[in-house]
Amino acid sequence: MQHAVQIMYTLFEGCSVSEGNGGALYLKTPAGSSYDSSDYISTTGLNEWYADKVTENDNIFTFEWEGVEESAELVAWKDLSMVRFHWLESEDEESYFEFRIEEHELTNDVALIVTDFVIDDEEDEAIELWNTQIANLKRVIGA
Repeated sequence: MQHAVQIMYTLFEGCSVSEGNGGALYLKTPAGSSYDSSDYISTTGLNEWYADKVTENDNIFTFEWEGVEESAELVAWKDLSMVRFHWLESEDEESYFEFRIEEHELTNDVALIVTDFVIDDEEDEAIELWNTQIANLKRVIGA
């Protein structure tokens, strides 16, 4: 049986956040670095931190890790701050994995919220995998 797991990772603390063209979030860190949130949830961005290789054709994304490919359909994209995929091989039509970027209004912290459906007895392994993936993202963006 599968269930949803949601994990929140703080990427930046005390950012100034503004909305740019197309709804993208532009982040400016206290150190003066600037980032476009959509850069890290687009095909090119996912290629930098999520998978060894990412390709897209008609809303079907193919992710490759160490020569193994898995494909997912892009089922939602909101304001360039959220992206949701459904694995094509999944038997559960309701399952998905999602990346959502949010700003905390009081602290200006910017978080990446990951939602993933996992098999009940594999939750710890899934969380460890996401921890590794987010560590890759933080390395790429210098967080």
